[in-house]
Amino acid sequence: METLRRTTADFLDFNFATQTARDLIQNKKTEVIGTYIAIAVYTGLRFSDLIKLDWNIFQKENLILKEQKTNKVRIVTFSKNLLDIIKPIQKSNGLIFVSQKGTPYEIQSLNRILKSIFKNQLQSK
Repeated sequence: METLRRTTADFLDFNFATQTARDLIQNKKTEVIGTYIAIAVYTGLRFSDLIKLDWNIFQKENLILKEQKTNKVRIVTFSKNLLDIIKPIQKSNGLIFVSQKGTPYEIQSLNRILKSIFKNQLQSK
């Protein structure tokens, strides 16, 4: 396998990212991070839009939201694969991306966690 060089603008293989999300969701301590990866990969939403999401969005087929950065209205259809990934941990309501302290993640701390996870995952391959 070709050695990947990591830069500030990283590229992750879709299958690698989704498998990492599935693995993380299996552990209670990392399930929120796994959920973040899965929803981000399958929807393509930015952090500023993801961090506001509530579990009740999955009660419908689509999510209609106004993107914070662009102010454009966007319709996101949830794929069966995404719903299958999050089904074991899905709750009925409440913010999805809450830290162990009960507060929403800050982008800096989430980025630090994600870089660490993917660095470790790539090194173990």
